Parts: sequence; C-alpha cells; structure tokens
Amino acid sequence: MPALVVPGAVALAASPALPLPGVGASVPDSGGFLVGTVATLMDDDAAAARGYGAALDVDPDNVTLQHGTFFHALLAGDPRAVVLAARQGDGVSIYMRGNAAFIAEDWDRARADFTAVPHDRIGQIIQPMLLGWIAIAQGRDGDPALAAQVAQARGVLRVVVLHATPLGDLAEASAPGAVSPREGLALTYVLAALVVQEQMRTLAGHDATLVRRLRDVERVMLRLALQVQPTHPVARLLLAEVLQTLHQADAARAVIGAIDPHGRLAPLLTYRLALIEAGDGNPARAQALVAGLLRSQPHNPVLLGLMGDLLGMMKKPSEARAAYDRAIAISAPLGPQNWALLLSRAVASDQLGDWARAQGDLRQAVKLAPNQPELLNYLGYSMVLHGQSLPQARALLARALSLDPGNAAIRDSVGWAEFQSGAVDQALADLQQAAEKTPLDPTVNYHLGEVYLKAGRRHEAVDEFDRALHLNPDPQDLRAIRRAIGALNGP
Repeated sequence: MPALVVPGAVALAASPALPLPGVGASVPDSGGFLVGTVATLMDDDAAAARGYGAALDVDPDNVTLQHGTFFHALLAGDPRAVVLAARQGDGVSIYMRGNAAFIAEDWDRARADFTAVPHDRIGQIIQPMLLGWIAIAQGRDGDPALAAQVAQARGVLRVVVLHATPLGDLAEASAPGAVSPREGLALTYVLAALVVQEQMRTLAGHDATLVRRLRDVERVMLRLALQVQPTHPVARLLLAEVLQTLHQADAARAVIGAIDPHGRLAPLLTYRLALIEAGDGNPARAQALVAGLLRSQPHNPVLLGLMGDLLGMMKKPSEARAAYDRAIAISAPLGPQNWALLLSRAVASDQLGDWARAQGDLRQAVKLAPNQPELLNYLGYSMVLHGQSLPQARALLARALSLDPGNAAIRDSVGWAEFQSGAVDQALADLQQAAEKTPLDPTVNYHLGEVYLKAGRRHEAVDEFDRALHLNPDPQDLRAIRRAIGALNGP
C-alpha cells in the first residue's frame, strides 16, 4: 500500500481552529459555541455539530462557525454536512460536492469537482479512481485503463473485508464478485482510509497529536464513502472500529446497526459488535455473540482467543486458559504472530497461581517476539513480584522502556524494580514520571507512596496511599495498600 505524505493528509481534515468567545471571529451565541468546544475536546462530534450549529443559526454568515459545524456534522454523519458543503471551499467539501453530483448523475459537475480535489497525497492516490468511476458510470469502460480501475476496486473490497478481522474462510466468503460504479466510488474512499490507517500504524507511539489528526482524516474518508452508499457494510464496519477506538460505543453500535444482519458480512458484524460490547464493559454480552460465531467456526483461533479474553474479563481464569489452550493448539506451529496468545494464557495461569506455567509461556513468547514491549514488561514485572532474579528483570524492563519510552505502565515497572533493588533515587524519578502521566492509576500511586516512605517523605506517602485506596485498586494492590497504611498507623 502506498505511503502517505503526512502534511497533505493533515491539511485535508485538520480540525477547525475555532476562536475563544470574544477573540478573533465574532461568536455571538457563546453557549452553543462552548458546548461545541467542550464536545470537540471529548470527541463527541454529534454534540459538537449541534453546539456549533446552534451558534451558526444565530450568526449564519460566520465563516468560522460554518466550518466548525460542517466538519463535525460530517464526522457525525449528520445530513446537514451536505448542505453546508455547498458553502465551503476546502478540500473535504469538494469531495462531498463531487459525491452529490455523482449520486445525481450530473457527470460534468462531478468531473469538475473531482478534478479540483487537493493534490495532496490522498488526492494523488484516489483522484484517478474517482474520475474513472464517472467514466464507467457513463458506460465508457472500453478503455483498458478504466477496466483496471474496476479490477482494483474489487481487490480493495477483498483487502478491506480481510482487514476488518482475520476470520479466515468466513471473511473470504464475504467478498462479492461484482462492483457497481457507486460501490466502486465508495470503495475508493475506503482505500484512502486504509492508507491513512497504515500511516497511523507507522506513527504509533511517536506523535499523538498527528495520529489524532490522521484519525479524523480516516473518519472523513469513511463518511465520504457512506455519503455515496449509506448502508455500505465494509465502510460501516471500519467506521465502527474507529469509533470504538475513540470510546464512542453508542455511536459505533448505531453505525453497524444499519448493516443487514443477514447479509454477507453478518459474521463480521457480530465480531465487531462483540468487540464493542467488550470495550464498553459488557463482557457477558460479548461472550454470547462470540459463542454464536464459534458454533459455526469451532476451530477459529481468533474467536477462541477472543473468548479467552472475555472469560478473563469475567474473572474466570480457568475457563479463559482452556480457551487459550485450544487456540494455541490450533495455531501450532507457533510463530511471532502468536506472542499475544501466549501472553494471554500466561496471565490466566498467573491468576490461577501457576507461575511456573505462566513463566514458560512468557519465555516462549519472548523467543518468538523479542521486541514486544508489553510482553517484556509483563515478564519483567512479574519476576519482580515473584522475587526472581532482579538483575534479569531490570534488564527486561529496561529493554521494554527503550522500545516504548512514553509508556507510563512500563516506567512504573522500571521504578518498582529499581525500588526493590535498593535504588531509591532512581525509583523516585521514574515513578514520579509515571504518576505525572497516569495520576489516577492506583498501582502507580501505591508504588510512589512506598518510595516516598522509604525516602523519609511520610506526608507525601500518606497522600499517595490515600489516593490509591480511593481509585479501585485490584485485590493484590488493595491488600498491600492497607498493609502500608496499617504500618503507618501502628505503634
């Protein structure tokens, strides 16, 4: 897949720079504007569109409010975006106007709009396809180059279906053989979303602000696809995945709710809905959905692994381990891609008090995937907790931190290992950094409290212990926190 030139992508859908009330552009309805601003910060595009739209109703000629309302209405799938696009001059609105002309079969207008799309990297990739689908819709598909565009669109659909979830034969069976011009146009935007997604994977862990903006670009492309084909199942599946990532479970459910539950992508719909329910704290609902899928695919390792995860969320480590056992047996011989399954089974074994088996899985996983920071962190931290080879544990954790230096959980593990080794000053520095990034993590607060206590900073230790106690710590940390507080209050 072609690499995306980041600056052009960000320019395509950068979030509108809306001024504060009384600064720059006039915003008379400060209530609606403030609602829109807060909703923007909370990634609630529907509320943002309503808020900015209320301000726009009072001042309909305000260009700033026009752009803010348009942008968030587009991201929320609000039909008002199509109307507002006619008054916008940026790249996104050009795509929307071209789509509207295509739907109306106004080929000259569509061609003029798509010819005028920005010449950033996304435009360079998809503009020939957009123009090609116009020609195909007009019946001018005798040109071999245009026929190639049809073949490419069919290939895109297969790639997207397989991307939505690796369900093997089930996903393969979901790809249809024919693509209409309208579906081809929609899939062109899906391709653009996949290009952006690839760029985000490349940037993960390096530039959070840029990744956030690219996430907006991805949503814009998927909403453009749905403007062309409102019920397109692949675009809806991918958009639901994005919304789930943004913790918008209700919006994600609404997006996939428009997919035909009996259509060719029904199994993928069920899988995505299970992930949404799991992410929204409903593992029992998710388990019921996955159980239904397993009835038709009892030997699918992806589904078995997800079932193990759900059982783990439901505090059933024995059943979770059994599900992982089946998934791992089916996946043999294991390769680097199976490290997460081994880690998950190790967590279940550790919860069952079977550290020996857990450690075996962890060490096998490290051999298969030696550069996975999450894996190195779990093994190193667990070794500290079990009192095993602190130098080796610290080496594993240092390696994990070098691979993901911004990860507060790993820095907490490093600090705790340093504390257990007697390096109090180093531990204090690392745990303070971890607490700055995750101030509401009870484990980090407890660890920092222990280090403060060792350093003679009793009042600060009490504050950290008290904070940790009120942040719903897990049972092991809760016992440790209570012991620490009891010791402070003792004779």
